Amino acid sequence: MNYQSMSGRLLFLLLSSPGVLGGCLYTPDANGHVTVPDGVERLEDYAFYECTSLVSITLPDSLTSLGYAAFVRCISLVSTTLPDGLTSLGHRAFQGCTSLVSITLPDGLTSLGDAAFQYCSSLVSITLPDGLTSLDRDAFHGCTSLVSITLPDGLISLGDYAFYDCTSLALVYVPTGCSVGFWAFEGTAGGYAYAPLELLAQLLNRLVARRDLPLALRLLGLDLLGEELEEIKTGTINEIKALEADTKAQEEADKATFQSREAQLKDELAKLTAELIQRKEDDRESEDVQRKKKVKYELEVDSWITKFDQDMTEKDTEITERRAIYEEEKKELARLEDYFNKLMLEREAQLAEERKKAEELARVQAQHATLNKAATMMQKMWRGRIARRELEKKKGKGKGKGKGKKKK
Repeated sequence: MNYQSMSGRLLFLLLSSPGVLGGCLYTPDANGHVTVPDGVERLEDYAFYECTSLVSITLPDSLTSLGYAAFVRCISLVSTTLPDGLTSLGHRAFQGCTSLVSITLPDGLTSLGDAAFQYCSSLVSITLPDGLTSLDRDAFHGCTSLVSITLPDGLISLGDYAFYDCTSLALVYVPTGCSVGFWAFEGTAGGYAYAPLELLAQLLNRLVARRDLPLALRLLGLDLLGEELEEIKTGTINEIKALEADTKAQEEADKATFQSREAQLKDELAKLTAELIQRKEDDRESEDVQRKKKVKYELEVDSWITKFDQDMTEKDTEITERRAIYEEEKKELARLEDYFNKLMLEREAQLAEERKKAEELARVQAQHATLNKAATMMQKMWRGRIARRELEKKKGKGKGKGKGKKKK
Protein backbone atom coordinates (compact mmCIF):
# COMPACT_ATOMS: atom_id res chain seq x y z
CA MET A 1 0.00 0.00 0.00
CA ASN A 2 1.11 3.56 -0.71
CA TYR A 3 -0.03 6.52 1.45
CA GLN A 4 0.27 10.18 0.41
CA SER A 5 -1.27 13.51 1.42
CA MET A 6 -3.42 15.63 -0.90
CA SER A 7 -1.30 18.79 -1.28
CA GLY A 8 -0.86 18.71 2.50
CA ARG A 9 -4.65 18.46 3.12
CA LEU A 10 -6.55 15.11 3.05
CA LEU A 11 -5.21 11.60 3.39
CA PHE A 12 -6.29 9.01 0.80
CA LEU A 13 -5.39 5.39 0.17
CA LEU A 14 -3.82 4.51 -3.22
CA LEU A 15 -5.01 1.23 -4.72
CA SER A 16 -4.14 -0.26 -8.10
CA SER A 17 -6.56 -1.19 -10.96
CA PRO A 18 -6.37 -4.42 -12.95
CA GLY A 19 -5.55 -4.73 -16.68
CA VAL A 20 -7.55 -6.54 -19.40
CA LEU A 21 -7.26 -7.95 -22.87
CA GLY A 22 -9.97 -8.02 -25.58
CA GLY A 23 -11.14 -7.79 -29.24
CA CYS A 24 -13.57 -6.04 -31.70
CA LEU A 25 -17.13 -6.65 -32.98
CA TYR A 26 -18.43 -4.51 -35.93
CA THR A 27 -16.20 -3.08 -38.67
CA PRO A 28 -16.55 0.70 -39.18
CA ASP A 29 -17.45 2.03 -42.65
CA ALA A 30 -15.25 4.36 -44.71
CA ASN A 31 -16.22 7.30 -42.48
CA GLY A 32 -15.41 5.39 -39.33
CA HIS A 33 -19.07 5.03 -38.37
CA VAL A 34 -20.85 1.99 -36.97
CA THR A 35 -24.59 1.53 -36.55
CA VAL A 36 -25.47 -1.23 -34.13
CA PRO A 37 -28.63 -3.01 -35.39
CA ASP A 38 -31.97 -2.50 -33.65
CA GLY A 39 -32.92 -5.21 -31.22
CA VAL A 40 -29.46 -5.58 -29.70
CA GLU A 41 -29.87 -5.41 -25.93
CA ARG A 42 -26.29 -5.87 -24.77
CA LEU A 43 -22.83 -5.19 -26.15
CA GLU A 44 -20.63 -8.03 -25.03
CA ASP A 45 -17.34 -7.67 -23.15
CA TYR A 46 -14.54 -6.14 -25.27
CA ALA A 47 -17.05 -5.49 -28.12
CA PHE A 48 -14.91 -2.66 -29.61
CA TYR A 49 -11.66 -3.24 -27.77
CA GLU A 50 -8.92 -1.14 -29.44
CA CYS A 51 -11.08 -0.50 -32.53
CA THR A 52 -8.83 2.40 -33.57
CA SER A 53 -10.75 3.28 -36.77
CA LEU A 54 -14.04 3.85 -34.91
CA VAL A 55 -14.94 7.57 -35.07
CA SER A 56 -18.64 7.54 -34.19
CA ILE A 57 -21.28 4.99 -33.32
CA THR A 58 -25.08 4.87 -33.22
CA LEU A 59 -26.48 2.66 -30.49
CA PRO A 60 -30.06 1.29 -30.69
CA ASP A 61 -32.79 2.23 -28.21
CA SER A 62 -33.09 -1.44 -27.31
CA LEU A 63 -29.62 -1.43 -25.69
CA THR A 64 -29.78 -1.83 -21.92
CA SER A 65 -26.19 -2.67 -20.90
CA LEU A 66 -22.56 -2.31 -22.01
CA GLY A 67 -20.19 -5.17 -21.33
CA TYR A 68 -16.82 -4.98 -19.61
CA ALA A 69 -14.28 -2.82 -21.48
CA ALA A 70 -16.70 -2.36 -24.41
CA PHE A 71 -14.82 0.60 -25.96
CA VAL A 72 -11.37 0.40 -24.38
CA ARG A 73 -8.75 2.43 -26.27
CA CYS A 74 -10.94 3.39 -29.23
CA ILE A 75 -8.52 6.26 -29.79
CA SER A 76 -10.42 7.79 -32.77
CA LEU A 77 -13.86 7.83 -31.13
CA VAL A 78 -14.98 11.49 -30.92
CA SER A 79 -18.55 11.45 -29.62
CA THR A 80 -21.57 9.27 -29.04
CA THR A 81 -25.00 9.31 -27.43
CA LEU A 82 -26.01 6.53 -25.06
CA PRO A 83 -29.65 5.31 -25.35
CA ASP A 84 -32.22 6.14 -22.67
CA GLY A 85 -32.69 2.50 -21.70
CA LEU A 86 -29.13 2.25 -20.37
CA THR A 87 -28.99 2.36 -16.56
CA SER A 88 -25.34 1.53 -15.87
CA LEU A 89 -21.94 1.58 -17.59
CA GLY A 90 -19.73 -1.44 -17.26
CA HIS A 91 -16.23 -1.25 -15.84
CA ARG A 92 -13.69 0.42 -18.16
CA ALA A 93 -16.47 1.13 -20.71
CA PHE A 94 -14.63 4.03 -22.46
CA GLN A 95 -11.19 3.72 -20.88
CA GLY A 96 -8.38 5.22 -22.98
CA CYS A 97 -10.64 6.88 -25.60
CA THR A 98 -8.20 9.76 -25.97
CA SER A 99 -10.14 11.56 -28.74
CA LEU A 100 -13.51 11.48 -26.96
CA VAL A 101 -14.70 15.11 -26.72
CA SER A 102 -18.34 14.73 -25.78
CA ILE A 103 -20.76 12.05 -24.74
CA THR A 104 -24.44 12.26 -23.80
CA LEU A 105 -25.43 10.16 -20.82
CA PRO A 106 -29.04 8.94 -20.46
CA ASP A 107 -31.26 10.33 -17.70
CA GLY A 108 -31.86 6.86 -16.33
CA LEU A 109 -28.18 6.21 -15.64
CA THR A 110 -27.61 5.48 -11.93
CA SER A 111 -23.99 4.35 -11.75
CA LEU A 112 -20.64 4.56 -13.57
CA GLY A 113 -18.40 1.50 -13.37
CA ASP A 114 -14.74 1.45 -12.43
CA ALA A 115 -12.55 3.47 -14.81
CA ALA A 116 -15.56 4.21 -17.05
CA PHE A 117 -13.82 7.25 -18.60
CA GLN A 118 -10.26 6.75 -17.37
CA TYR A 119 -7.61 8.46 -19.52
CA CYS A 120 -10.16 10.17 -21.79
CA SER A 121 -7.69 13.02 -22.11
CA SER A 122 -9.76 15.11 -24.62
CA LEU A 123 -12.94 15.15 -22.54
CA VAL A 124 -13.52 18.80 -21.55
CA SER A 125 -16.88 18.63 -19.80
CA ILE A 126 -19.67 16.16 -19.17
CA THR A 127 -23.17 16.44 -17.73
CA LEU A 128 -24.01 13.81 -15.17
CA PRO A 129 -27.71 12.84 -14.94
CA ASP A 130 -29.63 13.78 -11.79
CA GLY A 131 -30.40 10.14 -11.02
CA LEU A 132 -26.74 9.16 -10.73
CA THR A 133 -26.02 7.83 -7.24
CA SER A 134 -22.47 6.50 -7.47
CA LEU A 135 -19.18 7.10 -9.28
CA ASP A 136 -16.93 4.06 -8.96
CA ARG A 137 -13.17 4.25 -8.56
CA ASP A 138 -11.08 5.80 -11.33
CA ALA A 139 -14.26 6.98 -13.11
CA PHE A 140 -12.50 10.05 -14.58
CA HIS A 141 -8.92 9.20 -13.61
CA GLY A 142 -6.46 10.96 -15.93
CA CYS A 143 -9.01 13.12 -17.80
CA THR A 144 -6.45 15.90 -18.12
CA SER A 145 -8.66 18.23 -20.21
CA LEU A 146 -11.64 18.07 -17.85
CA VAL A 147 -12.17 21.64 -16.64
CA SER A 148 -15.31 21.43 -14.52
CA ILE A 149 -18.02 18.98 -13.57
CA THR A 150 -21.19 19.23 -11.48
CA LEU A 151 -21.96 16.32 -9.24
CA PRO A 152 -25.71 15.63 -8.86
CA ASP A 153 -27.27 16.28 -5.45
CA GLY A 154 -28.35 12.66 -5.18
CA LEU A 155 -24.78 11.32 -5.40
CA ILE A 156 -24.01 9.22 -2.33
CA SER A 157 -20.72 7.57 -3.27
CA LEU A 158 -17.55 8.93 -4.92
CA GLY A 159 -14.99 6.15 -5.48
CA ASP A 160 -11.25 6.19 -4.91
CA TYR A 161 -9.26 8.13 -7.53
CA ALA A 162 -12.52 9.28 -9.15
CA PHE A 163 -10.83 12.47 -10.42
CA TYR A 164 -7.22 11.50 -9.83
CA ASP A 165 -4.72 13.42 -11.96
CA CYS A 166 -7.41 15.61 -13.62
CA THR A 167 -4.85 18.39 -13.91
CA SER A 168 -7.24 20.96 -15.47
CA LEU A 169 -10.09 20.41 -13.01
CA ALA A 170 -10.60 23.73 -11.25
CA LEU A 171 -13.78 23.37 -9.21
CA VAL A 172 -15.94 20.51 -7.95
CA TYR A 173 -18.76 20.80 -5.41
CA VAL A 174 -19.26 17.63 -3.40
CA PRO A 175 -22.91 17.25 -2.30
CA THR A 176 -23.65 16.94 1.40
CA GLY A 177 -23.80 13.35 2.59
CA CYS A 178 -21.70 12.00 -0.27
CA SER A 179 -18.86 9.71 0.80
CA VAL A 180 -15.55 10.47 -0.93
CA GLY A 181 -12.96 7.78 -1.61
CA PHE A 182 -9.20 8.05 -1.09
CA TRP A 183 -7.31 10.40 -3.36
CA ALA A 184 -10.47 11.21 -5.27
CA PHE A 185 -9.10 14.68 -6.14
CA GLU A 186 -5.36 14.05 -5.98
CA GLY A 187 -3.48 15.81 -8.79
CA THR A 188 -6.25 18.28 -9.64
CA ALA A 189 -5.69 22.00 -10.09
CA GLY A 190 -6.61 22.45 -6.43
CA GLY A 191 -9.77 24.47 -7.00
CA TYR A 192 -12.19 21.82 -5.76
CA ALA A 193 -14.73 22.69 -3.05
CA TYR A 194 -13.62 22.01 0.52
CA ALA A 195 -15.01 18.84 1.96
CA PRO A 196 -18.02 19.48 4.27
CA LEU A 197 -17.79 18.72 7.95
CA GLU A 198 -19.81 15.54 7.42
CA LEU A 199 -17.14 14.35 4.98
CA LEU A 200 -14.37 15.14 7.45
CA ALA A 201 -16.27 13.11 10.01
CA GLN A 202 -16.49 10.20 7.53
CA LEU A 203 -12.76 10.40 6.87
CA LEU A 204 -12.07 10.55 10.61
CA ASN A 205 -14.21 7.48 11.23
CA ARG A 206 -12.54 5.59 8.38
CA LEU A 207 -9.11 6.58 9.66
CA VAL A 208 -9.95 5.48 13.20
CA ALA A 209 -11.37 2.21 11.86
CA ARG A 210 -8.13 1.41 9.97
CA ARG A 211 -6.47 -0.32 12.88
CA ASP A 212 -4.13 -2.09 10.47
CA LEU A 213 -2.34 1.20 9.81
CA PRO A 214 0.67 2.14 11.95
CA LEU A 215 -0.18 4.36 14.89
CA ALA A 216 2.15 7.07 13.64
CA LEU A 217 0.40 7.11 10.28
CA ARG A 218 -2.99 7.27 11.93
CA LEU A 219 -1.81 10.14 14.11
CA LEU A 220 -0.45 11.85 11.00
CA GLY A 221 -3.85 11.46 9.38
CA LEU A 222 -5.50 13.00 12.45
CA ASP A 223 -3.07 15.90 12.30
CA LEU A 224 -3.81 16.38 8.61
CA LEU A 225 -7.55 16.34 9.29
CA GLY A 226 -7.05 18.91 12.03
CA GLU A 227 -5.01 21.06 9.70
CA GLU A 228 -7.69 20.69 7.05
CA LEU A 229 -10.40 21.75 9.51
CA GLU A 230 -8.29 24.73 10.62
CA GLU A 231 -7.65 25.70 6.99
CA ILE A 232 -11.38 25.50 6.30
CA LYS A 233 -12.02 27.77 9.26
CA THR A 234 -9.25 30.20 8.30
CA GLY A 235 -10.28 30.15 4.64
CA THR A 236 -13.91 30.77 5.57
CA ILE A 237 -12.95 33.72 7.81
CA ASN A 238 -10.73 35.17 5.10
CA GLU A 239 -13.44 34.71 2.49
CA ILE A 240 -15.95 36.43 4.77
CA LYS A 241 -13.56 39.33 5.35
CA ALA A 242 -12.77 39.58 1.65
CA LEU A 243 -16.46 39.43 0.83
CA GLU A 244 -17.22 42.13 3.39
CA ALA A 245 -14.42 44.30 2.01
CA ASP A 246 -15.61 43.77 -1.55
CA THR A 247 -19.17 44.47 -0.50
CA LYS A 248 -18.18 47.65 1.31
CA ALA A 249 -16.08 48.83 -1.62
CA GLN A 250 -18.92 48.03 -4.00
CA GLU A 251 -21.40 49.85 -1.75
CA GLU A 252 -19.15 52.92 -1.65
CA ALA A 253 -18.68 52.81 -5.41
CA ASP A 254 -22.43 52.37 -5.92
CA LYS A 255 -23.10 55.22 -3.46
CA ALA A 256 -20.69 57.54 -5.29
CA THR A 257 -22.22 56.55 -8.62
CA PHE A 258 -25.71 57.06 -7.22
CA GLN A 259 -24.83 60.50 -5.80
CA SER A 260 -23.29 61.55 -9.09
CA ARG A 261 -26.26 60.25 -10.99
CA GLU A 262 -28.65 61.91 -8.53
CA ALA A 263 -26.96 65.29 -9.01
CA GLN A 264 -27.07 64.84 -12.77
CA LEU A 265 -30.76 63.94 -12.66
CA LYS A 266 -31.51 66.95 -10.45
CA ASP A 267 -29.80 69.23 -12.96
CA GLU A 268 -31.73 67.65 -15.79
CA LEU A 269 -34.97 67.98 -13.80
CA ALA A 270 -34.30 71.67 -13.15
CA LYS A 271 -33.63 72.25 -16.84
CA LEU A 272 -36.76 70.37 -17.85
CA THR A 273 -38.85 72.29 -15.28
CA ALA A 274 -37.60 75.63 -16.60
CA GLU A 275 -38.22 74.51 -20.16
CA LEU A 276 -41.72 73.37 -19.24
CA ILE A 277 -42.54 76.74 -17.63
CA GLN A 278 -41.25 78.57 -20.69
CA ARG A 279 -43.27 76.35 -22.99
CA LYS A 280 -46.38 76.98 -20.89
CA GLU A 281 -45.87 80.72 -21.26
CA ASP A 282 -45.26 80.39 -24.98
CA ASP A 283 -48.26 78.16 -25.50
CA ARG A 284 -50.72 80.04 -23.27
CA GLU A 285 -52.16 82.14 -26.12
CA SER A 286 -52.29 79.13 -28.36
CA GLU A 287 -54.08 77.22 -25.61
CA ASP A 288 -56.68 80.02 -25.29
CA VAL A 289 -57.28 79.98 -29.04
CA GLN A 290 -57.55 76.24 -29.04
CA ARG A 291 -59.91 76.36 -26.05
CA LYS A 292 -62.17 78.88 -27.83
CA LYS A 293 -62.11 76.75 -30.96
CA LYS A 294 -62.99 73.76 -28.85
CA VAL A 295 -65.96 75.60 -27.29
CA LYS A 296 -67.05 76.80 -30.74
CA TYR A 297 -66.77 73.32 -32.19
CA GLU A 298 -68.67 71.87 -29.26
CA LEU A 299 -71.49 74.41 -29.76
CA GLU A 300 -71.56 73.68 -33.48
CA VAL A 301 -71.65 69.97 -32.78
CA ASP A 302 -74.51 70.46 -30.30
CA SER A 303 -76.36 72.55 -32.90
CA TRP A 304 -75.79 69.91 -35.53
CA ILE A 305 -77.00 67.23 -33.17
CA THR A 306 -80.16 69.27 -32.34
CA LYS A 307 -80.85 69.91 -36.02
CA PHE A 308 -80.23 66.28 -36.79
CA ASP A 309 -82.70 65.27 -34.08
CA GLN A 310 -85.30 67.67 -35.49
CA ASP A 311 -84.74 66.43 -39.02
CA MET A 312 -85.00 62.87 -37.87
CA THR A 313 -88.27 63.66 -36.02
CA GLU A 314 -89.70 65.26 -39.15
CA LYS A 315 -88.52 62.37 -41.23
CA ASP A 316 -90.10 59.93 -38.80
CA THR A 317 -93.41 61.84 -38.97
CA GLU A 318 -93.24 61.97 -42.75
CA ILE A 319 -92.38 58.27 -42.92
CA THR A 320 -95.31 57.49 -40.60
CA GLU A 321 -97.72 59.52 -42.77
CA ARG A 322 -96.38 57.99 -45.94
CA ARG A 323 -96.65 54.55 -44.40
CA ALA A 324 -100.32 55.25 -43.57
CA ILE A 325 -100.92 56.47 -47.13
CA TYR A 326 -99.10 53.44 -48.41
CA GLU A 327 -101.33 51.16 -46.33
CA GLU A 328 -104.48 52.90 -47.65
CA GLU A 329 -103.24 52.73 -51.21
CA LYS A 330 -102.29 49.12 -50.66
CA LYS A 331 -105.84 48.34 -49.48
CA GLU A 332 -107.31 50.27 -52.44
CA LEU A 333 -104.97 48.41 -54.78
CA ALA A 334 -106.11 45.11 -53.30
CA ARG A 335 -109.75 46.15 -53.78
CA LEU A 336 -109.07 47.23 -57.36
CA GLU A 337 -107.25 44.00 -58.02
CA ASP A 338 -110.28 42.05 -56.74
CA TYR A 339 -112.59 44.18 -58.89
CA PHE A 340 -110.28 43.75 -61.87
CA ASN A 341 -110.24 39.98 -61.34
CA LYS A 342 -114.04 39.96 -61.25
CA LEU A 343 -114.16 42.04 -64.45
CA MET A 344 -111.67 39.69 -66.03
CA LEU A 345 -113.86 36.73 -65.05
CA GLU A 346 -116.93 38.45 -66.48
CA ARG A 347 -114.96 39.40 -69.59
CA GLU A 348 -113.83 35.84 -69.98
CA ALA A 349 -117.44 34.67 -69.66
CA GLN A 350 -118.59 37.32 -72.16
CA LEU A 351 -115.81 36.39 -74.57
CA ALA A 352 -116.78 32.74 -74.23
CA GLU A 353 -120.42 33.65 -74.97
CA GLU A 354 -119.36 35.79 -77.92
CA ARG A 355 -117.16 32.94 -79.19
CA LYS A 356 -120.18 30.61 -79.00
CA LYS A 357 -122.37 33.16 -80.85
CA ALA A 358 -119.68 33.69 -83.44
CA GLU A 359 -119.33 29.98 -83.90
CA GLU A 360 -123.15 29.64 -84.22
CA LEU A 361 -123.27 32.57 -86.66
CA ALA A 362 -120.44 31.05 -88.65
CA ARG A 363 -122.29 27.77 -88.71
CA VAL A 364 -125.54 29.44 -89.83
CA GLN A 365 -123.67 31.50 -92.41
CA ALA A 366 -121.99 28.35 -93.65
CA GLN A 367 -125.43 26.70 -93.95
CA HIS A 368 -126.79 29.78 -95.73
CA ALA A 369 -123.82 29.78 -98.05
CA THR A 370 -124.39 26.13 -98.78
CA LEU A 371 -128.11 26.74 -99.38
CA ASN A 372 -127.37 29.77 -101.53
CA LYS A 373 -124.91 27.78 -103.53
CA ALA A 374 -127.39 24.96 -103.92
CA ALA A 375 -130.14 27.44 -104.86
CA THR A 376 -127.83 29.09 -107.36
CA MET A 377 -127.03 25.74 -108.91
CA MET A 378 -130.72 24.81 -109.02
CA GLN A 379 -131.49 28.17 -110.60
CA LYS A 380 -128.75 27.61 -113.12
CA MET A 381 -130.07 24.15 -113.86
CA TRP A 382 -133.65 25.48 -114.11
CA ARG A 383 -132.57 28.33 -116.37
CA GLY A 384 -130.67 25.87 -118.47
CA ARG A 385 -133.67 23.67 -118.74
CA ILE A 386 -135.90 26.63 -119.66
CA ALA A 387 -133.27 27.74 -122.17
CA ARG A 388 -133.21 24.31 -123.74
CA ARG A 389 -136.99 24.28 -123.93
CA GLU A 390 -136.98 27.72 -125.52
CA LEU A 391 -134.35 26.53 -127.94
CA GLU A 392 -136.34 23.42 -128.73
CA LYS A 393 -139.42 25.56 -129.30
CA LYS A 394 -137.49 27.85 -131.62
CA LYS A 395 -136.21 24.87 -133.56
CA GLY A 396 -139.77 23.50 -133.87
CA LYS A 397 -141.10 26.79 -135.15
CA GLY A 398 -138.38 26.96 -137.74
CA LYS A 399 -139.27 23.63 -139.18
CA GLY A 400 -142.96 24.60 -139.41
CA LYS A 401 -142.19 27.76 -141.41
CA GLY A 402 -140.18 25.84 -143.86
CA LYS A 403 -142.94 23.45 -144.66
CA GLY A 404 -145.45 26.28 -145.30
CA LYS A 405 -143.31 27.95 -148.02
CA LYS A 406 -143.14 24.76 -149.97
CA LYS A 407 -146.86 24.61 -150.11
CA LYS A 408 -146.93 27.94 -151.80
